[in-house]
Amino acid sequence: MQIYVSTFVGFFVSVALFWLTYRQTAGARKERVKSANTDLEKILLRRIVLESYQPTLRDLSFIINGKARDFRVKSRDLLSESQLLETLVTRISESDFIDASRRQEILDRLSPILISAEDAPIDESRLTELPSKKQKRIRLLVTLSAGIFASILGTFTALITLPKKELALDIKDSSFIPVMIAFIASMAAIILMIIINRLRESQEEDSETNSLQLEIDFEQTIQRFVRKHARNIIYVHPKVNFDFIALFGDRKILIEVKTWARPVPSSVIFPIVSRLNQAIKDENASEAIVVTRADMKAPSELLKDTQVHIMSLREFRNYIVHKFTK
Repeated sequence: MQIYVSTFVGFFVSVALFWLTYRQTAGARKERVKSANTDLEKILLRRIVLESYQPTLRDLSFIINGKARDFRVKSRDLLSESQLLETLVTRISESDFIDASRRQEILDRLSPILISAEDAPIDESRLTELPSKKQKRIRLLVTLSAGIFASILGTFTALITLPKKELALDIKDSSFIPVMIAFIASMAAIILMIIINRLRESQEEDSETNSLQLEIDFEQTIQRFVRKHARNIIYVHPKVNFDFIALFGDRKILIEVKTWARPVPSSVIFPIVSRLNQAIKDENASEAIVVTRADMKAPSELLKDTQVHIMSLREFRNYIVHKFTK
């Protein structure tokens, strides 16, 4: 019976030690990032709804940097200005405590700054601070090393809790089995915890530390696809109202990339459609396409009598393939 108790004690010590180590290092930072983002959301939501506060992008940058210092994290770990605005718009849209007229008034006030945040050029200083693949591998190796060390300590604990008559261990003796079980079981549990945490972090990276890289990757995915089917791509100045021009034969299409992962209010879509309409005339283009990560399902009246289309990446690929590759 004592042998089984020793095995359990060794397993428990290994897993508990690894979990405490993780919580005091990487886990502690993640909790601070989560708390800082929650605090940012609550503060701005109260000011915007209760005090009709109208933030600017500069204000948001100051607030984000200030919260980063308060919670001892890097500003790149927190929500970006555009992500923070998208979160606020979502919270206001889904709130049952704001009447319809008041909600629309708030969304109309936030629309210009949300559009400005979407159109702002990528901050290269934040991009260079993103963790590289090498840094991620180093973090993984450090975590695995901590897991192995915790398993060894747990195994040692199982060893010293064995009855004295069992301490003379021999690998050929059955008394060696509890120690090996404690080590193998604890390592399996720790590896499973690491895998779960990595999967969770990979999902969170979509809206946190890798938001800038996500935007770049999404735009590059679209550009690579267009290069395969278009005659040429023309890049434009960052201050122009779209990202690049795709030439398909004698047709000129303006492409605007938006990393929207969820539907946005009509008050955000309308100004984009209006300025793209003007860009079509200025550039003598055939049409303009806004490519998004998610299906927007924009109201049909916004796109009536216009050559502006809003498509998800899947819809954009199908549209180009069927219309220009036949």
